[in-house]
Amino acid sequence: MNNNKKTSKVRKIIYITIGVLVFLLIAVIGFNMYVEKLIRTEVMSQINQNPESLYKIDFEDIDIGILRGNLVIKKIEVNPRESAIEKLDKGEIKTLVSSRIDLFQIKRLKIFEFILNKNIIINQIKVENAEINYLINPGVEIQKKNNTLILHNIFSDKFNGADIRDLEIKNATLKFLSNKNPDESLFEVDSISIAFKDIVMNKETLKKPIPVSFSDFTLNTKHFSLKALEYYDIYTSNVNFNVDDTCLVINNFRLEPKYSKEEYNKLIKFENDWFSISTDKIVLNGLSLKELEFNDIFRINSIDIINPDIEIYRDKRLPDPPFKYKPLIASIIKKIPYTISVDTVLIKNGKLVYQEMHDLTNEPGEVDFDPLYISVYNVTNDSQQIKKNPVLQVDLSSLLMGEGNLKSNLRFYLNSSRDYFTAKGKLDSISGFAFNKITKNLLLVQINMGEIYSAEFEFTANDDVSNGKMTIFYDNLKVEIFKPKHYNKKSKAWSFIANKLIKKKNLPDDPKFRTGIIYFERIKNKALPNYLWNSLKTGVISTIAPIAEKKQQKKKQKK
Repeated sequence: MNNNKKTSKVRKIIYITIGVLVFLLIAVIGFNMYVEKLIRTEVMSQINQNPESLYKIDFEDIDIGILRGNLVIKKIEVNPRESAIEKLDKGEIKTLVSSRIDLFQIKRLKIFEFILNKNIIINQIKVENAEINYLINPGVEIQKKNNTLILHNIFSDKFNGADIRDLEIKNATLKFLSNKNPDESLFEVDSISIAFKDIVMNKETLKKPIPVSFSDFTLNTKHFSLKALEYYDIYTSNVNFNVDDTCLVINNFRLEPKYSKEEYNKLIKFENDWFSISTDKIVLNGLSLKELEFNDIFRINSIDIINPDIEIYRDKRLPDPPFKYKPLIASIIKKIPYTISVDTVLIKNGKLVYQEMHDLTNEPGEVDFDPLYISVYNVTNDSQQIKKNPVLQVDLSSLLMGEGNLKSNLRFYLNSSRDYFTAKGKLDSISGFAFNKITKNLLLVQINMGEIYSAEFEFTANDDVSNGKMTIFYDNLKVEIFKPKHYNKKSKAWSFIANKLIKKKNLPDDPKFRTGIIYFERIKNKALPNYLWNSLKTGVISTIAPIAEKKQQKKKQKK
């Protein structure tokens, strides 16, 4: 009898316990559904649902874990409204954005703080498989006063702000598309991974070009391409950036021409350079985001360009372009619309090949620098920095034409109103034959004999004229002239005359030793390389050809 009573009590306790658990489970589920509804309502209220806004925001589902404060939003889509697309096509706005996110996961959201006080406080956010497309109207100029991102168009006036400890974005894709041809990307970055720490976003930050503040930022991409340029595409294999290291690394940068040299020349009306550039790595060290954000100064400690391979080609058979003044280095830097300060730029183990085609032959003249090392110091338009150090210095070291060691130094005075600069350099021993790639194809002159023991130059220059001296030590110079219409046939008569006119040797113990005169009036629609080359050319010609030296002297005396 007693056993039956005990069994009955145990059963009652079990039933009551099960009943309580079921009740609690139902209560939790009900409460979870109620809270989920509140959060969904609150999320929708903080997102701008005004039909007059540019964007419409939708999502498939929200899953909530109340106890841990976890929240998962699936299939988020941000799309421009039809009225916004009409504004873009009419040119009333410059840019629209569409976005699709497969998974948006929030961990440790302070749910009741969010529901009761509208404050968003989150420990971690993970975003996976985001696709962001910028739709651009290229014909509309960017308005500086509206230079902000789209977030101020997404959040409503009820949005107070958000504090997020960690934000991680994985496998994102970013594309820039033209509204005229939205199927072809102008600019594309894929496999983007981004990590932020200590993000603060509020109504004030949303008004800024960078709409959030943060303590740390890391960026990695696998592929980058820019196809918006008319004649070139730009690619990289990946880009890495870390705020702590203040180091931006760009791997396998390539500027690739869309057309061959021949095709390019058919497309352009006037002579212009054709480029092909590749480099293994570009490293920006000491990139200060704080200086950029708070002081509008683009400040970098150093830029390292590793193993660049540069090919430049120009066809001089095309007509000259209409006159357009080309400033020199100091003026170019001064005209940059924002403040920059770069302590050092290093080009390491580079290669530069320049080719030029004239109508005398069917072969381009060529000069090459391989390997090429360049160091540039104090690239700045910061007035305070220029007061401390007004000189931009360039040091160059290379093997010229595969034979001669060349060292050069240029000093550009950033405080000069006339772009004053100095240049000096030295070329070690090199055979005369090495220059036939230039002289035969461009001048129909072949050097058959000649040894250059050394050459030194030094000159000053400004926006108007260069002035200086050149000494070349050489021996046994002999040339051959070829016929213009038959550039492989020698002209005995012109070869005889040329060898009579040129100075066959120029050695220190020679009583007729000659110092070349560098004097050249700048062609102001040509850039700095043309100015340097023509200045040096006057020194070479006035050394080798005495008649040319007399003309140079007379010209200089007149000035």
